Order: sequence, then structure tokens, then C-alpha cells
Amino acid sequence: MMNRTVQVKSSSIDGVMFLGLIIITPMTAVLLISFIFFAVFKSGNDWIELFQTWAVMGCSFVLLPILILNKKYKITWEDIGVRRLKIAEILAGIFLLTLLYCYLTGKTDSYSLLLLSLQTLAVAFCEEIWARGILFFVIRKLTTNRIAIILLSSIIFAFFIHINRGFYNNLVYRLPGAILMGVVYDRSKKIHYSIMVHFAYNMLTSI
Repeated sequence: MMNRTVQVKSSSIDGVMFLGLIIITPMTAVLLISFIFFAVFKSGNDWIELFQTWAVMGCSFVLLPILILNKKYKITWEDIGVRRLKIAEILAGIFLLTLLYCYLTGKTDSYSLLLLSLQTLAVAFCEEIWARGILFFVIRKLTTNRIAIILLSSIIFAFFIHINRGFYNNLVYRLPGAILMGVVYDRSKKIHYSIMVHFAYNMLTSI
């Protein structure tokens, strides 16, 4: 019995440490990769800045965490919510995006809307793969309580990853949004839904 208890405690400690690694990795990578981009590329060009956003976010929140996760657990894309969509789901998504852009078109010019859309897509896609797909997978190794998983992943997303945004802003704006996206992902088991919610939420609050 004692050996079993020790093994459980050891497993829990290992899980918490691995969660810490998954949290620290994107935070550190964003700083390092951004520094490299600032040193190599001159700022001021919209498309270079857009490329930088995709490269930094993609490497920091998707590529590196997935490599780390895969080394430990040998995951598949389905394990982090990347699943095949049905035709009805695709059509519904197109319809909702059409409504979104009908609303946004009159708010700004087409060029600015295009740049904002591509940048927001990068943020929504990369952050959701990490915050919902990867974090949910790792936290499930510590607890099976769905509410705890949603709340813990939302707190990490709002207060750790956005630590430079200020406590009040994170509490009022990011935490509720993170909980909403966590519920959407938990119910649907598909990362596409939380990405769309994240994308729409950021677009509506950016214009």
C-alpha cells in the first residue's frame, strides 16, 4: 500500500512539473524568437510583421509544445481536438463568418480588415491549440474533473500567458472569454469551434 501511495505522489509531482514545462515553454519561446526577428527584420512593413506573428506564435504555442508533448505521450492530432468536420459544420462556420464580416465590413477599410483577420487567425489558431488542445490534454493527466480542467486552463491562459496585460484586464476580459472557449471545447471535443469563437471574439473587440 505504501509503495502504491508513493507511486501516485511521484506521478502527480511529475504531472505538475510537466504542466509547468508546457506553461513556461511558449512564454520563453515568444521572447527568444521575437528577439531574433527584431534583430533580423526591420519593423514597419505590415506583411513582415504578419509573418513574424505567424512564425513566433506557431513555433512558441504549437510546434515546440507539441514536440515536447509527443515525446512524452506519443499523441495524435485527435488527442488535442483536431478532428474531421462534417459538411454541416463547415457550412455553419461559413455562414457565421459571413455574418461576422457583413458586420465588420463597414467598420474599417478592406486592407486593414484583411491584415487584422490574418493576424487574429494566427493568434486564435495557435493559442487555442495550446490553451485548449494541449493544456486540456496535460491537465487531464492530473484530474478528470471537467470544471477543474476548464477553470485551471482558463486561469493559466488569462493570467500566465497574458501576464504583461494587467490583472484587471485579464480578470474582466480574458478570463471569461477563456472559460467560454474552454466550455465550447469541452462540449464539442473539436478545437475548430474554440478557434472560431476566439477569432470572432478578438475581431469584435479589436475594431
